[in-house]
Amino acid sequence: PRAEAFFGPYSERMAEAMAAYSPQEIQRFEDFLGRLRSTMDTLLANEYRDGGPGPRTP
Repeated sequence: PRAEAFFGPYSERMAEAMAAYSPQEIQRFEDFLGRLRSTMDTLLANEYRDGGPGPRTP
């Protein structure tokens, strides 16, 4: 019950916001976020492979 009281208003607003988009549009956005996360994960894994980024050269 406490969780419902806390998250209820958020859930209602989220449903309102998402109602403006088709399931296909939402799926496309979710796919984009997934690709973005994967790209960032790969970038960070490569960047920190040898202990992190080195000093920048001017």
